[in-house]
Amino acid sequence: MWRDKPASFDLKGLLGGANRNAENPETSQKKRLARLRTTLVALTADPEDRKLLTDLAVENGWEIHLTPNLEEAESAVDRLQAPVALCDRELPGVDWRTVVRTLASSRHEPCVIVTGKRVDDYFWEEVIRNRGYDVLSKPLREYEVTRIVGLALSFWNSRTASQRKFRK
Repeated sequence: MWRDKPASFDLKGLLGGANRNAENPETSQKKRLARLRTTLVALTADPEDRKLLTDLAVENGWEIHLTPNLEEAESAVDRLQAPVALCDRELPGVDWRTVVRTLASSRHEPCVIVTGKRVDDYFWEEVIRNRGYDVLSKPLREYEVTRIVGLALSFWNSRTASQRKFRK
C-alpha cells in the first residue's frame, strides 16, 4: 500500500522552511531571465544611463544595442526582433510619445520602457496610453532596471506565445 512507503518530498520546502537544495532567489531570477529572449534596444543620450545599462547587460547576459536616434532604434528593434526597448523622456529633437508609438508599432511589438526624472501617475498613464509598457525614474537604479526589464521580457514572451497558439 502507498502509505507504507516513506515520503519522497521535502516537507520543510513545502512549508517554506530552509531547503539545502534551494537556489538563491537572485540566482534563480538570473537563470529564468537567461531562458527568455534578452535583446534590448536603448535610445538615450545620457552617458550615465548608457554605462549602467551596458554594465547590467553584461551582468545579466542581455544583448544591448545603444542607439543615438529614433531611426536607428526603429531599425535595430525590427532587425533584432528586440522584445524590450528603453527610451529617455528627454530626447533632443524628438518627442518621447513619437518614440514610444513608433517602437511599439514594430512588427513584433516590443515592450517600451520610458525613463525620466519626473515620473508620476499622470506620466505613467500617458506612457500606457501611447502603447508603452512601463516607466523608470532617474537616476536609474540597478535593481529597478533589472526588475522592470525582467517583467517586460516575461510579458513579451507570454504574449507572443499566446499569439502563436491563437494563430494555429
